[in-house]
Amino acid sequence: MGARFQQMYDNYRGQGWDIGMADLIQMGANVATVTCPLGPRIKTYVGRKDSATPAPDNLLPDVNADADSLIALFRDKTIGPHGLVALVG
Repeated sequence: MGARFQQMYDNYRGQGWDIGMADLIQMGANVATVTCPLGPRIKTYVGRKDSATPAPDNLLPDVNADADSLIALFRDKTIGPHGLVALVG
């Protein structure tokens, strides 16, 4: 999927459109959600500038974290266990 977004990004940029990769990916996710049966409508804001530097390390939870660790991590961010389940899907 990343390769397909890169193709679209290159195509639009080549035609003079000032579109960022982050906005393109966000819009793709929005379209995918909305086209699912009973998918929610999501307000999308565009216009972010892509960064040439990577995000700092350790911003995401460890992929091998156990449930108790994840619940504690998200509780610190005011997201309870039910909200975490909704995020995970």
